[in-house]
Amino acid sequence: VGPSKNNKKPEILKSCYFNTLNLAKETNIRSIAFPCISTGNYEFDPIQAAQIALETVRNWLSDPSNSN
Repeated sequence: VGPSKNNKKPEILKSCYFNTLNLAKETNIRSIAFPCISTGNYEFDPIQAAQIALETVRNWLSDPSNSN
C-alpha cells in the first residue's frame, strides 16, 4: 500500500519500490515490472509517482551493494 492524495508522504511510495527491489534481489528475480503504485484509487499524483519511482530505482541500481 502506498500513499494517498490526502496522505502525501513520498517516502512511503519510495519504500514500496525499494523494498520490492531488495526482495527481488534476495530471491534472484531477474525481471520486474511495477504498476503505477497509488495512482488509482489512492489518487496520488501520477507525475510525482513516476518521478519517485524512477529516482528510487536509479538510486537503488547505482548502489554498488546491489550489483550481482
